[in-house]
Amino acid sequence: MRIRTVLILLILWLSIPLKAIELPCYSDFYPEVCAFLNRYINELQQWDQTKLSLQQKMRDDKFIVLAGDILDIEKIDSTCEASVLRYGDKAYEVIWKKGNQTLLRVAFPVQYELLLGLSKKDIEPKLDSLIGSADTCKAVVEEIHDLDSVAPSIYRVNGGEQYATIKALTTNRYVQRDKDGIMRYVLDTTYMDYTISNLVQKKETRDYVIQVSQNLYGFEKKHFTTSLHRWIDYCQAANLKSYVAIEAESEDMLKVFVLAENKTLNYNHVLLVYVPKDFLENPTAIFNASVNAFIPTHNVANLYEEYKDKPKKKREWDEK
Repeated sequence: MRIRTVLILLILWLSIPLKAIELPCYSDFYPEVCAFLNRYINELQQWDQTKLSLQQKMRDDKFIVLAGDILDIEKIDSTCEASVLRYGDKAYEVIWKKGNQTLLRVAFPVQYELLLGLSKKDIEPKLDSLIGSADTCKAVVEEIHDLDSVAPSIYRVNGGEQYATIKALTTNRYVQRDKDGIMRYVLDTTYMDYTISNLVQKKETRDYVIQVSQNLYGFEKKHFTTSLHRWIDYCQAANLKSYVAIEAESEDMLKVFVLAENKTLNYNHVLLVYVPKDFLENPTAIFNASVNAFIPTHNVANLYEEYKDKPKKKREWDEK
């Protein structure tokens, strides 16, 4: 009976034009989640589709009201406390309280299509424009700590991470002590593993052209040109963390696997980048990349198995 009453009240509430609201949220820590909640709940307020009921939409989206009523949304203001919980890669839970009273508690899946409001088919072709429109980030002077020696005068810094399901992919960055005793990022063809790891994460080299072949939904392809620095800018703007590994090498080329992960939205961009070995000496060197964009995290391991060469190239840090 209570559910039926709530649904009736909800239908009446939604029939009244309402002013868009902005919910208090942890926007500094969860900007994408907070943007989604404001967009989605305002969309619910304005819902007027006759072919799809509001209740069915919420069921389809797996957006669940766990406590309180959606009707209480107007009681939520800047004096309310908001908390965001995440359950692995499964779901977010958001709670709004005023004092000891829970006004609203909702849960929804960690799924980028829902959180961004775009299907994979719709967002994939936008990758080139997203890269091109990203704000330019300045080269940040990183505070170097937690030095871990990997070779004479060369150190892994700041405790790099391994990708959760693919341990060969890391965020490792490397520095070496120069003749004056100053720590600088490794950019040396003698240490190509370390150099490549730095290359795709830091603006420490000149910029390089990247010619991209992107695999799209429906076995389509899209070709565009960008640059290394533009890619790094985009990763920073889109909250993407890059994991890197050299997968294979020939006499004059390196095959580099790059995985850029957005943990908040649970998607990844997977790149195979072909880097000429002489890129440090050749300012006109061109990189070529094959890209699969917006891959759900649970699909990454299978895609990696398709891409990687066997036997796998051994790396110095695998022994650590």
